[in-house]
Amino acid sequence: MLKCNEIVEIIAKNKDLSLLGKMELRFHLFMCKHCNSYSKQISIINSQFKKVIEEKSEIEMNHVHELEDQVIKVIKAKLEKKD
Repeated sequence: MLKCNEIVEIIAKNKDLSLLGKMELRFHLFMCKHCNSYSKQISIINSQFKKVIEEKSEIEMNHVHELEDQVIKVIKAKLEKKD
């Protein structure tokens, strides 16, 4: 059976495991409430981190569209002055 420190390393580094490794991980998480709790906490942190990144990307894209609109307005205004 895997030791707690090995489980922490596997979870923290998000290591790829063989089928046997995955089974050992699941068994350990089933048997050890501390590692199970740690695994759940890391999962929540990772999902919240991904959510923040997605929201930030969405905000940045909205900002890009606003800037594009402003640039188009300036270009149109300058073209109208030339006519």
